Amino acid sequence: MTSSFKFRIIHQCVAFFAIVVFVVAWVGRPVDATAEDESRDQATVVSVAAGPRTNGSPVDMINRMIQRGWEDYEVRPQGEVDDGVWCRRVYLDVIGRIPTVEELTNFLSDRSSNRRASLVEQL
Repeated sequence: MTSSFKFRIIHQCVAFFAIVVFVVAWVGRPVDATAEDESRDQATVVSVAAGPRTNGSPVDMINRMIQRGWEDYEVRPQGEVDDGVWCRRVYLDVIGRIPTVEELTNFLSDRSSNRRASLVEQL
């Protein structure tokens, strides 16, 4: 797999994630949204357009937006999952298939502290 192909895949995944965040944060608000909700949304749109906040990383900003969506819809996130379930979910999210037995075994046998980040970079 060439590096330009990998870059295109990563770029498409990031673009897809940004679209999902946008839909959840702005379009998917409750039907009975108040004027206060709309002004808060406009402030968020302006801050996103202006770039990342100085008091946090883009990841923190996305996490805050997702958290607000959960609160708006009274959704409780799933708790931490074990490494096997996490590996399966990452494979499905990033490349659209579950890992082979060999891929899963290799991931589970890796004892490094950054094995999750390494797997995401590998995919």
